[in-house]
Amino acid sequence: MTDIVIGLLVLLFLIILVIVPNIKILSKNHAMVVERFGTFLKIIDEPGVYILIPLFDRAIQFVCLDELEKKFTFSVADEKNTITYVVEYRYQVTDVKLFVYSALDSLSEFEKKIKVYLTNFIPIDDKVFHELKEYAENFGFELKSIISK
Repeated sequence: MTDIVIGLLVLLFLIILVIVPNIKILSKNHAMVVERFGTFLKIIDEPGVYILIPLFDRAIQFVCLDELEKKFTFSVADEKNTITYVVEYRYQVTDVKLFVYSALDSLSEFEKKIKVYLTNFIPIDDKVFHELKEYAENFGFELKSIISK
Protein backbone atom coordinates (compact mmCIF):
# COMPACT_ATOMS: atom_id res chain seq x y z
CA MET A 1 0.00 0.00 0.00
CA THR A 2 2.77 2.46 0.83
CA ASP A 3 4.52 1.71 -2.48
CA ILE A 4 1.37 2.77 -4.36
CA VAL A 5 1.09 5.99 -2.34
CA ILE A 6 4.78 6.80 -2.89
CA GLY A 7 4.38 6.07 -6.61
CA LEU A 8 1.34 8.35 -6.84
CA LEU A 9 3.16 11.12 -4.96
CA VAL A 10 6.16 10.84 -7.31
CA LEU A 11 3.82 10.91 -10.32
CA LEU A 12 1.97 13.95 -8.91
CA PHE A 13 5.31 15.69 -8.30
CA LEU A 14 6.41 15.03 -11.90
CA ILE A 15 3.11 16.34 -13.28
CA ILE A 16 3.41 19.51 -11.20
CA LEU A 17 7.04 19.86 -12.30
CA VAL A 18 5.94 19.86 -15.96
CA ILE A 19 2.80 22.01 -15.65
CA VAL A 20 3.86 24.80 -13.25
CA PRO A 21 6.52 26.33 -15.55
CA ASN A 22 3.88 26.54 -18.28
CA ILE A 23 1.50 28.70 -16.24
CA LYS A 24 1.94 32.29 -17.39
CA ILE A 25 0.40 35.38 -15.81
CA LEU A 26 -0.05 38.32 -18.16
CA SER A 27 -0.46 41.81 -16.72
CA LYS A 28 -2.45 44.71 -18.11
CA ASN A 29 -0.76 46.51 -21.07
CA HIS A 30 1.54 43.58 -21.79
CA ALA A 31 1.62 41.05 -24.61
CA MET A 32 3.07 37.56 -24.82
CA VAL A 33 4.37 35.93 -27.99
CA VAL A 34 3.72 32.17 -28.06
CA GLU A 35 5.45 29.67 -30.33
CA ARG A 36 4.43 26.09 -31.00
CA PHE A 37 7.22 23.75 -32.07
CA GLY A 38 9.46 26.78 -32.67
CA THR A 39 7.14 28.63 -35.06
CA PHE A 40 4.92 31.60 -34.33
CA LEU A 41 1.51 30.60 -32.96
CA LYS A 42 -0.17 33.70 -31.51
CA ILE A 43 0.07 36.92 -29.57
CA ILE A 44 -1.84 37.09 -26.31
CA ASP A 45 -2.54 40.64 -25.16
CA GLU A 46 -5.41 40.22 -22.71
CA PRO A 47 -4.51 40.15 -19.00
CA GLY A 48 -5.05 36.86 -17.21
CA VAL A 49 -3.62 33.46 -16.35
CA TYR A 50 -2.70 31.19 -19.27
CA ILE A 51 -1.58 27.59 -19.30
CA LEU A 52 0.60 26.63 -22.25
CA ILE A 53 0.74 23.07 -23.51
CA PRO A 54 3.85 21.53 -21.96
CA LEU A 55 6.58 20.46 -24.40
CA PHE A 56 4.66 21.98 -27.36
CA ASP A 57 4.19 25.69 -26.60
CA ARG A 58 6.54 28.24 -25.13
CA ALA A 59 6.34 31.93 -24.36
CA ILE A 60 9.11 33.60 -26.32
CA GLN A 61 8.90 37.11 -24.94
CA PHE A 62 6.74 39.39 -22.82
CA VAL A 63 6.42 42.90 -24.28
CA CYS A 64 5.21 46.00 -22.46
CA LEU A 65 2.74 48.01 -24.55
CA ASP A 66 3.07 51.20 -22.50
CA GLU A 67 5.17 54.17 -23.57
CA LEU A 68 8.65 53.55 -22.17
CA GLU A 69 11.85 55.52 -21.77
CA LYS A 70 15.33 54.16 -22.42
CA LYS A 71 18.69 55.77 -21.77
CA PHE A 72 22.15 54.75 -22.97
CA THR A 73 25.62 56.25 -23.14
CA PHE A 74 28.53 55.78 -25.49
CA SER A 75 31.82 57.51 -26.24
CA VAL A 76 33.47 58.62 -29.47
CA ALA A 77 37.22 59.16 -29.42
CA ASP A 78 39.36 61.02 -31.91
CA GLU A 79 43.02 62.05 -31.79
CA LYS A 80 42.51 64.92 -29.36
CA ASN A 81 39.63 64.10 -27.05
CA THR A 82 36.76 61.81 -26.19
CA ILE A 83 33.13 62.83 -26.44
CA THR A 84 30.58 61.01 -24.31
CA TYR A 85 26.97 61.06 -25.46
CA VAL A 86 23.95 60.41 -23.27
CA VAL A 87 20.90 59.53 -25.35
CA GLU A 88 17.38 59.29 -23.97
CA TYR A 89 14.43 58.24 -26.07
CA ARG A 90 10.78 57.40 -25.55
CA TYR A 91 9.13 54.64 -27.54
CA GLN A 92 6.01 52.51 -27.67
CA VAL A 93 5.68 49.06 -29.23
CA THR A 94 3.08 49.13 -32.00
CA ASP A 95 3.65 45.77 -33.70
CA VAL A 96 4.52 43.05 -31.17
CA LYS A 97 5.36 40.34 -33.70
CA LEU A 98 7.66 42.62 -35.68
CA PHE A 99 9.29 43.89 -32.47
CA VAL A 100 10.10 40.35 -31.33
CA TYR A 101 11.12 38.81 -34.65
CA SER A 102 12.80 41.67 -36.56
CA ALA A 103 16.08 41.37 -34.64
CA LEU A 104 17.50 39.58 -31.64
CA ASP A 105 17.22 42.87 -29.76
CA SER A 106 15.28 45.50 -31.67
CA LEU A 107 16.21 48.34 -29.32
CA SER A 108 19.96 47.69 -29.53
CA GLU A 109 19.75 47.61 -33.34
CA PHE A 110 17.97 50.95 -33.22
CA GLU A 111 20.61 52.33 -30.85
CA LYS A 112 23.33 51.35 -33.34
CA LYS A 113 21.66 53.61 -35.91
CA ILE A 114 21.63 56.50 -33.42
CA LYS A 115 25.33 55.93 -32.73
CA VAL A 116 26.08 56.16 -36.47
CA TYR A 117 24.48 59.60 -36.67
CA LEU A 118 26.18 60.92 -33.55
CA THR A 119 29.57 59.37 -34.37
CA ASN A 120 29.50 61.26 -37.66
CA PHE A 121 28.65 64.41 -35.69
CA ILE A 122 25.23 64.73 -37.30
CA PRO A 123 22.92 66.60 -34.92
CA ILE A 124 19.52 65.05 -34.24
CA ASP A 125 17.25 67.68 -35.72
CA ASP A 126 13.72 67.26 -37.12
CA LYS A 127 14.93 65.67 -40.35
CA VAL A 128 17.09 63.09 -38.57
CA PHE A 129 14.32 62.48 -36.02
CA HIS A 130 11.88 61.59 -38.82
CA GLU A 131 14.49 59.26 -40.40
CA LEU A 132 14.99 57.56 -37.04
CA LYS A 133 11.23 57.37 -36.55
CA GLU A 134 10.83 55.59 -39.90
CA TYR A 135 13.74 53.30 -39.05
CA ALA A 136 12.11 52.43 -35.71
CA GLU A 137 8.91 51.40 -37.50
CA ASN A 138 10.94 48.64 -39.21
CA PHE A 139 11.42 47.16 -35.74
CA GLY A 140 7.79 47.41 -34.65
CA PHE A 141 7.89 50.41 -32.36
CA GLU A 142 7.12 54.10 -32.61
CA LEU A 143 9.74 56.63 -31.59
CA LYS A 144 8.06 59.34 -29.51
CA SER A 145 11.02 61.59 -28.67
CA ILE A 146 14.80 61.58 -28.54
CA ILE A 147 17.30 63.74 -26.69
CA SER A 148 21.09 63.57 -26.95
CA LYS A 149 23.41 65.40 -24.58
